[in-house]
Amino acid sequence: MPQYYLLPKSLVKRWPALRDAAWWVEGRFFGAVLGLAGRLSPETAGRLLARLFGWLGPHTAKAAKVEANLHFVCPEAGARERRAMVKQVFRNLGLAVAELLSVPRLLAERGTRFEFDVAPESAALLAARRPALWVTAHLGAWNLNNAVVPEYGLEASYLYAPEANPYLHELFYRLRKIPGIHLYPSSGGLLRLQRELKAGHSVGLLIDTRLDEGEPIPLFGVPAPTNTLAARLALRAGVPLLTLWTERLPGHRYRVHIEAPVAIPETAADDVERAIAMTAELNRRFETWIRRDPTQWMCLKRRWPKGAQPAAAG
Repeated sequence: MPQYYLLPKSLVKRWPALRDAAWWVEGRFFGAVLGLAGRLSPETAGRLLARLFGWLGPHTAKAAKVEANLHFVCPEAGARERRAMVKQVFRNLGLAVAELLSVPRLLAERGTRFEFDVAPESAALLAARRPALWVTAHLGAWNLNNAVVPEYGLEASYLYAPEANPYLHELFYRLRKIPGIHLYPSSGGLLRLQRELKAGHSVGLLIDTRLDEGEPIPLFGVPAPTNTLAARLALRAGVPLLTLWTERLPGHRYRVHIEAPVAIPETAADDVERAIAMTAELNRRFETWIRRDPTQWMCLKRRWPKGAQPAAAG
């Protein structure tokens, strides 16, 4: 997770004594804003936070990273168009925060708020309540992907990256705790997830962010360090690897897309090659989702290596 949301990281690096003060300010700011938004309806909170994030976000250090990522996604777009897209990215981030605040209410109303678009192969797995490894990206209403848990009577386990800011860590952790969801810190997570799958729980992972020691797997035509943990874990545990994402619909309604399991390549020589090939398929699916509306992708960190250039627009 980002160390700082409002202050440039370089500024605090230059004056380390600012760190605790910066965390305190950010904790108080987000605590006040989210506390107010949490008392509002999902619709009102969404409008409020979309405006706030859309105004504030383009002036933060994260804006440059968002624009750089969009350059790889939309190489044909001009600088002015990308800046407008950056603003919309932050508006959508505000919506995502409002949805996180409203998770209990939205899930309680899922009969009227949600619809599910499920591939037949995955529908059979859900009906049998088989444990699976679910993979998604920070896209659309990703905080509401968990609607699949109460809808199908599942138990699911997730890793989370603790916030560097201790004031924000407790705040965001509480918001993510819902019935049927088990949260574990990302450190030492592989063994924990293996135990969860063995216990019959499904496991969810977000793997669209950069992993510096990851495999160089193409994303939008350019090799990007990519986490192969999901594929490796699915192969080791012998469970299906599924992808899902949640689309925003008018009127604060949502459509959860649950796609067919990722096929295990028969021609791969070993599990290392199988994991890389399966992860490449995950990246291709992410590309399809993101291309529908790039401003729905909340990638606030540099995704491609320094010095990489976007693929030629085709």
